[in-house]
Amino acid sequence: TVPSFTSSDLVNGLRDDELRTILTTTGLFAIQSKAPSISANTNTNTALHHVCDCIESLDPNHADVDGAVLVDGTRRKTLATATMSGIPLPLPMELADLSDGHCHVEVLDGLRDEIANASELFVTAMDRLLSYHDSSSKDTGVSPFKDLLRDANGASYESLQDISKRSTQLEHFHVYTKPKPTDTEDVTEALALSPHTDAGLFLAFAPAHPCPTHTHIHHSHNAHTPQTDQSFYIQPHNKPQKNALLTLIPVAFPPDSIVIMLGAGMEHWIDTT
Repeated sequence: TVPSFTSSDLVNGLRDDELRTILTTTGLFAIQSKAPSISANTNTNTALHHVCDCIESLDPNHADVDGAVLVDGTRRKTLATATMSGIPLPLPMELADLSDGHCHVEVLDGLRDEIANASELFVTAMDRLLSYHDSSSKDTGVSPFKDLLRDANGASYESLQDISKRSTQLEHFHVYTKPKPTDTEDVTEALALSPHTDAGLFLAFAPAHPCPTHTHIHHSHNAHTPQTDQSFYIQPHNKPQKNALLTLIPVAFPPDSIVIMLGAGMEHWIDTT
């Protein structure tokens, strides 16, 4: 199970040494979710039940919906939206009329808020760890901050908080449907996606959860039951030697959590010197 942090851990720096080690190795950890902020009596897992119902019911030709077939035959259906300069774009109005009342848009918006809150906690902790303040500038009248990032137009950003407030965060709701194995083909060992590092600074996401049938949509999954889904794998941070076999390790996430995973941008774009 990946390490889990509370909001107090991240805001108050209670486990900064452990967090720093994680960020320089796997780059993967979980934040304990505050389920009541999603909606009354709804935890992250049951919110994902609504994602299943809502996205599967959307017209695949909708402007905000994308479909793809992955290399192992898995079908992926995606609803794309975004938050721009801190303002979340609204979800499609059609969702309110879908699936005989099983699709509750407010639950999806609550899940978006929960993930955004987790992102904010991580950004706060990361800004503290990067330590922008230069004590030598206190008596010089010079700004105590340095440029963390400059974009192609020369605009400078002094912190991850600054980047977050002035950028666009892409948001995706994914529903995956695995192919059924035939008598002559076993798809259970195939990889739906090849191992890769995502672009961007970091990802914040709710761990995958099996979609229920409509008859079970209102039967809440126990928030304290460990995740049984084993569809997420990582490669150990010590990179394999040339021609060595690729080693992948299945990851278990704490129940009812939001996961933070570093992207390539955190390594290549951010000035940590």
